[in-house]
Amino acid sequence: MRQPLQYGGDVPYVTPVTEERAAYNEVVAMYKDAYASGQSQIAILKSELRSEVILGTQNVIEWNLRSDQPNPGMVGLRSTENRLDINDAFVVRQVSVLFGVQSNAKPASWTNLLSWENPLVFGAAVSAAIRQAYNGNLSMEVNTVRYLDGLGASAFRYVDTAQEGVEVSGPTPGTWQASAWEQNKAWVTMVPQFRVHGSDKTRFSLTIPDTADFSDPENTITAALILRGLKVQNGGTYRATTR
Repeated sequence: MRQPLQYGGDVPYVTPVTEERAAYNEVVAMYKDAYASGQSQIAILKSELRSEVILGTQNVIEWNLRSDQPNPGMVGLRSTENRLDINDAFVVRQVSVLFGVQSNAKPASWTNLLSWENPLVFGAAVSAAIRQAYNGNLSMEVNTVRYLDGLGASAFRYVDTAQEGVEVSGPTPGTWQASAWEQNKAWVTMVPQFRVHGSDKTRFSLTIPDTADFSDPENTITAALILRGLKVQNGGTYRATTR
């Protein structure tokens, strides 16, 4: 078996037989100077970031990434969020936008996240609003520079054929409430991957063509931006020189 390549005897490259391994090697290369100089506090960890916003009546959904920046209209972070600390960096491999519903009588951990506008879960009115959102576009700004623009939100919508309606399979609870987003089919892979720093102001926004009303008197409706990739612990304070 081929042995992993070593850089400076400290951090191993791995044979890039998968996209994930290739991404890891690229991040190691970004921070090779830090490793070479003995800055052992740099650690590369597989991770996810999750930012959530409570929805109302709007045509723009905005998410912040930093742990000290609540989303617009919110005074703090939800317990289900996982934000980026100011000392860290995050290399984004995949992005997804999911919609959630949570009873007002339950905590945030009861949120049911789905990758489509299931009317038996969200109700007809909210379902229609989510369908509007999936016809929008996602963009991203770091400080004042736009790095992502016009990515169609429809790329995040995924529903199995059996989930689509009564005429296909019958509205059994197990069929209708399955989300399928955990099966990697509601994710967009970033090519090239990009890096965000905790010390920067990073904002994602989804622009909806028309105003959408997500109001529900009994439930809290949320939109979750989830980023998969590699967290570089203490990588926000050490700016890699490769890019």
